[in-house]
This record gives sequence, structure tokens and C-alpha cells, in this order.
Amino acid sequence: MKKKLNYIFKNIRSIFKFSKYYDRNEKNPNAIAGDLIRKTHSIEKGLCLKDVRLGFGHKKHEEMMRMIEQLEKYHSPYFDEAISMAASAINYYIKFHDEAGYTDDFIEKMRNFIKKYDNKISKNFGGTINLDTRDLNFNISEIERFITLRHSVRTFSSKPIDESIIKKAVKLAQSCPSACNRQATRVYVIDKTKAKNIIDQLEGVGGFANSIDKLILITGKLSSYTYDEINQYIVSSSIYAGYLSLALHLYGLGSCTIQRPVIWNKNWENIRKEYNISDDEQIICMIGAGNIEGIIKVPVSNRISLDEFVRFIK
Repeated sequence: MKKKLNYIFKNIRSIFKFSKYYDRNEKNPNAIAGDLIRKTHSIEKGLCLKDVRLGFGHKKHEEMMRMIEQLEKYHSPYFDEAISMAASAINYYIKFHDEAGYTDDFIEKMRNFIKKYDNKISKNFGGTINLDTRDLNFNISEIERFITLRHSVRTFSSKPIDESIIKKAVKLAQSCPSACNRQATRVYVIDKTKAKNIIDQLEGVGGFANSIDKLILITGKLSSYTYDEINQYIVSSSIYAGYLSLALHLYGLGSCTIQRPVIWNKNWENIRKEYNISDDEQIICMIGAGNIEGIIKVPVSNRISLDEFVRFIK
């Protein structure tokens, strides 16, 4: 019972500690950016429907325009990119309706508004693209082999990782699903010479910690979500971690995902400060990575039977 009560207390303390990051106000630009990206994606999704209802989403557009004006008071590459995504999606929306021969008073209001942000508009930042299903012809057996040959590796060579390979893997993993495209995950690549304090806080890595070349911290931005999405930052960042694990494998690196209790305590708070991680980010998990060569041993890690694992409900 004591252990259970301690766990409940830690969770309540964590929720209380982080609650301020879910507040929505003009003094929280990270929250504004997260909401702006979410509403941008909502408009894009509406434009992808088979039968688009002309003139849809004006309430969201009204909010987006207000958020753009709020966000331009602040300056950072992230905020500028959020504005570009929104402006590009609004511009695409207007052109879509022009091609359909439809307009209304609000669309004309949007047209006048977006002129101020012409330098922010890019076809690569917002709207829709065509996906040709004929391009989805892959060598399935090779992909199956690639996935089944991914193992958690704990034996690394002494050769340092080329940082350009890490960047390629991080970029590729950004293709993962991301809760209305909010992309509230951040990545910190820590050299082994700077990782001692964080490794000391982890269980189960003592046997291979010294051979890790890079420790990749994956965090979730709480401010991108609202109170009714209170644990979504964990879900989205974990999805990203899975993709990154596969991307590292694709580029020939060995890796092992290392979990942690996602509950606030002073030690993890000190680690966040040590690595200069924003105070609205929580460390979700880590991936130990390094080069591998020759023949190495990995656990069997048998997977339970499919009949036990999945149920079809009809």
C-alpha cells in the first residue's frame, strides 16, 4: 500500500508541476504555435476529403489569423515556421476555392489578410499534395527482413558515429504520425563524454553504458497540448522514438531504447537544466547508439503468439 500511495503522490505532483504548460494565453507563444499548427492541419485534412464542402472552416481560419498576429510578436525559427505553415495553408485554401469558382465575404477577408504574409508562403509548407498509389510498390520481403533484423544492440564498436548519419536518421524519423502534425517532439544528441549524470539515473544500462557513443534524448513539448490531451506528449514522442529506432537501423547503426519513469523529480529536473532543455519539455526516453561491426550477440526477445497478441472484433 505504501508503494502504491507513493506512486499516486508522484503522479499527482507531476500533473500539478506541469499543469501551467497546458494554459492557453497570449503569454505562452509555444502554446500558440502548437495550436496554430494543429488548426492548420485541420484545414489541410478538410481539403483532402473526397467531397470538400466549399467555404468550410471559417471559424478555424478566424482563430488562425488571430494566432498568426499574436505569434509574430515573438521571434524564433520555430514560430516563424508555424506562421509559414498557417499562411501557406490559408493561401492554398483561397486558391482551391478560386479554382472551384466559389467565394464569400470571409474568403475575401482572408485574401486581404494573407497579402501581409506573402513572404511566408511556400507550396512546401501548407496545403495538399497528390499521393500516387502506383508509387507504393515496394520490395515487401526486403522490408520485412529489414524490420525483423532490427534488434536492441548493447555491443558497440569504438568507432565514433558520423553526426551526419544521426541527422539523416532524425530527419527521416520526422515522417512519423504526429498528433495533428504538431511535431511536439525534440531530440538532443549527447556525446558519451557528457552523458554520465543521466546514465547514473537509469537502471539496466550499467553493463553497456560505457560502450555507447551517443545518447539520444527524446522529449515531448507539453505546451503543444491542452488539458484534455494531458498525456499525448508521451504518445507522440514514443511514436517518434520507434521510427528513429528503425531509421538508425536503416543507416547501419546499432541502438537500444532506454525507458524512464515519466514522472517529475528533482534529479530529472537537474538533468533537464544541465542539457539546457526547455522547461516545457519532458524527457520521455533515450536511445543509446553506436557503430556496430562483425558478429554481435543480441537477445532472442521472443514475441508472443499472434493469437494472443491481436483480436479481430467484427
